[in-house]
Amino acid sequence: MFYGLYYTSFILNDLRVQRLTAMETALEKTNQGQQDAALRWLKQWEVTQETADQHSDVHSHLTLFGVIAVFMSMLAGHSSFKSRLLSAVSLLYIGGGFLLPFGVFLETMGSKQTGAFIAVTGGIWTFIAFTAFALSLWRPFKSGGNE
Repeated sequence: MFYGLYYTSFILNDLRVQRLTAMETALEKTNQGQQDAALRWLKQWEVTQETADQHSDVHSHLTLFGVIAVFMSMLAGHSSFKSRLLSAVSLLYIGGGFLLPFGVFLETMGSKQTGAFIAVTGGIWTFIAFTAFALSLWRPFKSGGNE
């Protein structure tokens, strides 16, 4: 929620202006017969669009991880994990849930390699934690019981 507020207040409008300027200038350069300059402006539009998409990804990942965390907390009482292991899995999930969007955010700020590494690490953490939690909910059916 806070990132969405930050994004719409400080970033979104600037990215819209940059995309519009790049597209208008590319069209002007095309009309003037300056194809190379037009292509440079189209590439600038593409970079700006990618940045806007990444900011949107940060917001959507934070939202999705939050919704999944609520779902997991509702089912925590059904987990076969002991309290300490459940806490460790939860912390791993929460850590990954913050690392992945933070890594994508770093990519938008120019730290492509570091951001990608942090985002992938966060994704791996959330995958491991969610998979472990899901497996902790699985209990084989007992024969002769209510099936």
